[in-house]
Amino acid sequence: IQATSNGENAINIVPNGTVELFYDGVKQCETNSGGMNWADGKRAYFGNSSDLQIYHDGTDTFVQNTTGDLLIRNSAGNEIKIQAVSGEQSIIANASGSVDIYHNNSKKFETYTYGVKTTGHVWLSRDDDKAYFGAGSDLSIYHDGTDSFIDNDTGNLNLVCDSAQAINLRH
Repeated sequence: IQATSNGENAINIVPNGTVELFYDGVKQCETNSGGMNWADGKRAYFGNSSDLQIYHDGTDTFVQNTTGDLLIRNSAGNEIKIQAVSGEQSIIANASGSVDIYHNNSKKFETYTYGVKTTGHVWLSRDDDKAYFGAGSDLSIYHDGTDSFIDNDTGNLNLVCDSAQAINLRH
């Protein structure tokens, strides 16, 4: 099918094959046995105001939302997984449960009803960064570049161990 004013293709239909769509004489997309193919840089728009766009620029792939929140849901009650490469977990959001964060496919951080759990080390990478504890952040542990501190602003600071063990303070 050609546009009548200038003779350019608008739609090219191949029997038992592809359907190609053109705009201003340039192919924008085509159907195939697997669905739709879009040319690099061409966008699929959704919504009355093209609020959602999905496209590939030849190097990177984009999902762009310009109105409201972008929600990713799994109504089947299963996990939502983000994998940096195929088969390597990065983030898993479990239905009605935890969120797990991975490094190189090894779980490093996970949420629980009662809080969070880390596996491995936790680094506060700058001097004077503090780890705070308590609803009022009344206990902190930090290093100022020279000295290390346990700072307790409320009540007693208790060091407790099993009765058969000793507490050793070393200088």
